Amino acid sequence: MREELSGNTAGLKASHSKRLLATWRRRVQQRELVSAELARHLCELSREIGRQLGVLLNRRGEVEHVIVGDARQLVLPDIGRARAGHARLRGLRLVHTHLKDEPLTRDDLTDLVLLRLDAVAAVVARDDGLPGKVYLATLLPWNIRGDLYLVQEAASLYELQFDAQAQIVALEAEMARVAPVRAVGVEGRAILVGVHTREKAAAEASLQELQELARTAGVQVLDAILQTRREIDPRTLVGEGKLQEILVRSMALGADLLVFDRDLTPSQARHIGEATSLRILDRTQRRAPTESCKSSWPSSSTSGRGWWGATTRSRGWRAESAAAGPARPSWKWTAAACATASPRSRRASTASRWTAASAAASATAAACR
Repeated sequence: MREELSGNTAGLKASHSKRLLATWRRRVQQRELVSAELARHLCELSREIGRQLGVLLNRRGEVEHVIVGDARQLVLPDIGRARAGHARLRGLRLVHTHLKDEPLTRDDLTDLVLLRLDAVAAVVARDDGLPGKVYLATLLPWNIRGDLYLVQEAASLYELQFDAQAQIVALEAEMARVAPVRAVGVEGRAILVGVHTREKAAAEASLQELQELARTAGVQVLDAILQTRREIDPRTLVGEGKLQEILVRSMALGADLLVFDRDLTPSQARHIGEATSLRILDRTQRRAPTESCKSSWPSSSTSGRGWWGATTRSRGWRAESAAAGPARPSWKWTAAACATASPRSRRASTASRWTAASAAASATAAACR
């Protein structure tokens, strides 16, 4: 592994860079969140250079990344592919400094959820350079309330009750035990997504119809989301920030399918699939061409904030997304067919096509596993 610094390294003095590179040689006991020596080392340097500093530690207590941020945040590097399965965590924990006595930020919690980190912790760097208060967040197993993480704090590292080895192993075991299982005969656990730019009433009625159609086809509807926009986002339909919210919601509910109440372009389907790694269907029940057994590994994003430059500071969490696969057949009613078919027959036919599309999607996912 190449020992180098990640993040905002511009303007660092040579002496600071040398001391930061020495962080790679430090080790932490497996049961420790972070050692007192490493925490003091980071806090001292953080105060000297006026920037947040962080490390990603693996479960052996080894440093895998040393990250330099600015006064307010860190930009995480590409940390590679996630360990397989929704009941498995990444095997990495993020420990970084805060220059102010403030709790974990939204970026911290977003990274925890989307990257499935073992833990995220912030150690407050006091004015004298010593470690102060500690804020810690870990993921929660699936629960009916939809809570995603547990946040705790302690006055110091010595008062923090956290065994990084035993508690993470127990957490993964509990995640595997309570993970939602698709019922027999259910084609998917879906979130419905509607977008409208004009009449809200018509959009609500269309989303309600889509919900009934989904249930007819054997899809379990977990939630329905309706967004109002001035104009449709050409890349992700709903916009990058909203898509992130939908992804977090899908994790909370245990969804494995997104159904959009609009026709998706191939480009939109690809971008949504890459961002979520979920199965995608659109209004015409076309299987979106976003899932195959091959994986895509983007090396970086276009800006420091990552994920198309807006929604998360991490550049690495998209690495577990699926690459574009072969396009599925599209089933659409022609004008002649619509003119001759009754509303009931059109609906029944559409439902049967939906079932076929969902079955094909499930078969593809099973083949990949």
